Parts: sequence; structure tokens; C-alpha cells
Amino acid sequence: MKKWKDASSLIVMVANITSKTDLKKPNFHLLKLRKKSEYFPKISVFPGGSVSPADYSSEWIHIFQGGDCKFGSNQTSDKNLSSVDDYDMPKSIFLKITAIRETFEECGLLLCKYNNNKLNEPFAQHFQIESIDFWRNKVINDPFQFINLCKEFKCYPNIEVIYPWSNWLTPRHIPKKFDAKFFITTLVNKEPVTPDNIEIESCGWFSPEELLKMGENGDILLLPPQFYEISRLKNICEFDKIMKVIKEKSEDDVNPMMPVWMETNSGSIGLLPGDQMYSEKLNLHEHKYIDKRDSKMEDLRCVKMHRIEQTGSNLKLLVQNVEGDKNVPFELRSKL
Repeated sequence: MKKWKDASSLIVMVANITSKTDLKKPNFHLLKLRKKSEYFPKISVFPGGSVSPADYSSEWIHIFQGGDCKFGSNQTSDKNLSSVDDYDMPKSIFLKITAIRETFEECGLLLCKYNNNKLNEPFAQHFQIESIDFWRNKVINDPFQFINLCKEFKCYPNIEVIYPWSNWLTPRHIPKKFDAKFFITTLVNKEPVTPDNIEIESCGWFSPEELLKMGENGDILLLPPQFYEISRLKNICEFDKIMKVIKEKSEDDVNPMMPVWMETNSGSIGLLPGDQMYSEKLNLHEHKYIDKRDSKMEDLRCVKMHRIEQTGSNLKLLVQNVEGDKNVPFELRSKL
């Protein structure tokens, strides 16, 4: 029985001062990375990746004890899906370390904090250090070097400003499975970012509208989780509202979400929890999709929908008569 591997992804956003007067448009930008891929050359993602043993090393306990950071509880979405049950670190902590480390590796943004910094700030800041490129390459080649970086500069990963957001499980028919926790953080300033030129070929700051338009035009390829989360953030629209949501959201509010894919003769449908056709009694280890190739996507639409329709690389989110996340309501309903 193949289990889901733990992974983290970090949604990094920054207020866009120039658009604060335009209430109809989201007044923030998101960090987007374009991955190097032979098969999907336009694939675009948030920073993130798989958990490394370095992320749950017991050495982190001493690193955090040197600062003013307190641990949270070890909460997981479903222990039966995790690749390892016993760690030296609380899972709610090391998943954030993974997100911070991967963000540093992939785009050079280092979200750390000095041990003696007692300020309780809601925003993240780029931690500028000497020879940052040298240390970045060291961490890329050996994730345990992130621990040494923190020792050298008397700092720790600023997990206090990394907030839980969502939890996506790879669909059951895909062989390589991840239990990916999505976190969110907000930056004070729009920092310059650079790709690692190993996994990432380009990176930059874009509004949710820009990203969705680029996906619609085929300029980038958004995977369903990224498309869904960008659409959800776009619906909230205002940076201040998102900040309020982030602060009120707890790990208990984050439930795992696994799309169940249905093949039709006009495209694919990713059913999500709450959809009328989504069964809560799924066999998570069945490597099959639902075969509806005798029907069109449009014919399978129903009263209660929470789904992503996919035609080629084009995605469409349909939400109708379904309660959203209690902290993040779908303020804009889908137009069929």
C-alpha cells in the first residue's frame, strides 16, 4: 500500500500599494515560480517541495530554544496517509520549516528572524545575510546546511508568520502521491527573487488576475490546486480581508481535500468535497478514476457543485450551493 509523502507549499503575498484605491481588483501580488520540466514546460507553482529528514531533525529544537519562538501542537490531516508516523519534531512545525527552506532554495527568499528579535510582527521579512548565494547553494546541495545557517547567523526560521491555509492530497489514480500542506505568509516589501536554475527557471510577482489570465491564455500551466487557491484568494479581493482571515484561521480549520477525477467525452472533472457527486466513502488506495466517457461535462452538472472542469490545459472552477471554508467564503459564485 503506497502512502502519501509529506510536502509543503508556501503562498507568499505582498500588498500592491498602487491598486489600493481599486476595490474591484485584488490589491496584492503572489509569488509564482515556473518549474523546469521536459514534459510540462509552462508549469507554474508556489514555492515548496517534499519534506527532508533535515526538516524534522531534533537540532531544530535547540535552534528555536535560542530564540523567542514557541512550538505548536503536532497536528496532521490523517496519520494513515503520512509516510512517517514518528518524528523528532512536531509535524505542524517541520512542515513550516520545509516551506521556508524550499522557498529559500527555489527563489532566494530567506524567511528567518534573529534570536534576539522580540518583536511580534504579523508580516514576514527577507532575512539579509552575507554570502547569501553561497549559503543558498549549500542548502540546495544539503538541506542540513539550513541548520548550520541558522547557527552561524543566530537566527531561526520565522514559523510564527507562516499560517496554515489548505491541504491537498494527490488524486488516487496518480502513482506519485503527496500530502501537501499549503501555508500562507505576507511580506512587508516586494523583495527581488531569483530562480535556482535547477528546478526553477523563472520567478516573479503577479496579481491573481494576471496569473489566471496567463493560465487561460496558455502562457503558463496551473495545476488544479494552484488554480483553485489563486481563484479563492482572488475572490476575497482585498489584502486587509485576507490578513483578517489568516489570523483567524487555525490548523483545525484545514481539512484534507483530494480531488476525484471523472473522465468524460469532452474533458475531465475534478470533484471536490461537498460536490453532489463526490463520495465521502472513498477507497483512497484505489488507483482509478471514474469513467463517464459516455457523457459530456455539461450533462453532469448538478444542483450542488464543487468541482474543477478541465479541457486540455484550461481550467474552470464551479462552485454552486456549497459552503466554502468557514473562514474563506466563495464570495463570487461561478457563472455557468
